[in-house]
Amino acid sequence: MLNGMAVIQFNGPARPSTGHKDMPMPRHRPAAPSEWIEMIRIRMDPSRRNGVEDQIMAHLEEIPRTPEAPRVTVRRHLSIANDLMVVLQWPAAPETAGSSLAYSLCREFEAYGLVDHTIWSTDCLSGRLET
Repeated sequence: MLNGMAVIQFNGPARPSTGHKDMPMPRHRPAAPSEWIEMIRIRMDPSRRNGVEDQIMAHLEEIPRTPEAPRVTVRRHLSIANDLMVVLQWPAAPETAGSSLAYSLCREFEAYGLVDHTIWSTDCLSGRLET
């Protein structure tokens, strides 16, 4: 754990730092079809936390379940109990400005605390780490 955040470890073959020929190099995979994610971080007011998580989940449960809809996951910060992260994983080509769904959720979530919204591509370097 680093500063309260989970650290991801890759268990694939290590890249040799000395160029030793007996140490395997990671295999490179072609980039996956364009996917992108939006992360919405909510830092809830600790004094109003009771019931807020249920209200946030109610908003997320209203998202239609269609092939075009994002996969939705929710994460809790390991050391800050009042921090939640909502991840929207989209199967289609990225929208660099973000989705109208995420912006709508952000407006709703601002009633519960501070909100940060970021947009990420999932296909730029991931293939270099997978084996």
